[in-house]
Amino acid sequence: MLLNEFPQVVADTLSVMAIEYVGVVLAVGADLISGLRKARREGQRCSSRGLRRSVSKLTSYFLLMFCLYVVDGMILAALTALRSLGRTDLPAPFPWLTSAGAISLALIELLSILENSPHRLPILNSLSLLLNLFRKNSLRPPK
Repeated sequence: MLLNEFPQVVADTLSVMAIEYVGVVLAVGADLISGLRKARREGQRCSSRGLRRSVSKLTSYFLLMFCLYVVDGMILAALTALRSLGRTDLPAPFPWLTSAGAISLALIELLSILENSPHRLPILNSLSLLLNLFRKNSLRPPK
């Protein structure tokens, strides 16, 4: 990789990062909606304190994602510089830490949505069955 390809690496990384940020926002929004529906179902009043907690959660998630991206950015810059010096044995630049953070945050929000769902037990039973089927098929030797 030549050093003049660095702008393309940055553009690709920023597009991946934008998708990850949108995914986290959608997950937090879905959690907010499921929390509001649960409160309405249980006859609780929605307060500004609860909505502030959602905004605070989103802010802390974005701070975490930004910190991970800064570390990823340093790794990407180092990989790009080393590849421009002829090191071809290095992996292609990709923001692995930011992606892992976004997936983790989305899974946390998914668990929160499941906690708010009135259909929690059937969903968890279905997921358990699916996981057991996956384990059985992945441990079976190929024919």
